[in-house]
Amino acid sequence: MARRQISVDALSEESGVPISTLRRSVKGYRPFTIQELFVITRLLDTTVVEIIQRAEDQLAA
Repeated sequence: MARRQISVDALSEESGVPISTLRRSVKGYRPFTIQELFVITRLLDTTVVEIIQRAEDQLAA
């Protein structure tokens, strides 16, 4: 599955999620909402399942 490379600033602009909110979520200071996850995964050309699997893999390593 292809993944789109995009900066956090561009992702914020395209998703409508405020940059400060997005940065806090990316850094793990707040969880993503379900709505944010679906918008972001669509923009990144991936799925919520793939994001969760990759996070689990990183935690297990």
